[in-house]
Amino acid sequence: MTDEGRTTGLDGEDPGDLGAPVEALRDLALDVGGEFGPRVRRRIERRVLGSDLVELAWTAPLTVVLELLRAPFEWFQRGPKS
Repeated sequence: MTDEGRTTGLDGEDPGDLGAPVEALRDLALDVGGEFGPRVRRRIERRVLGSDLVELAWTAPLTVVLELLRAPFEWFQRGPKS
């Protein structure tokens, strides 16, 4: 089943038909200016960076501890002079 050439919305509705509530709000649209998009992008990127830093702050120490615990067990399994 492909949607190629599909020009209707859900249930055969016209995709340009936005419905009564949206039609009433269409005249209230404001011009946001050219700086709106870059401002939103910068905010999103700041939040993603903060999220990545918090994730690294949690996973890096845990990874180091796991590696420090794994090393002696591997040494004992192989033996001291293998």
